Amino acid sequence: DEDADKHRDQFTSLLRELKSTFKPDNLMVTLTVLPNVNSTGINNNHLIGD
Repeated sequence: DEDADKHRDQFTSLLRELKSTFKPDNLMVTLTVLPNVNSTGINNNHLIGD
């Protein structure tokens, strides 16, 4: 994917927006990563956890 960096950043932004939207209702956002899928470069794991 030639726009992989852009898509990764957009996905991180989406997760952060969901988290901030759900937090007032004491809800959480979870993400499952399949063990047989190489997600290197797909997720900003260190940023998602913030």
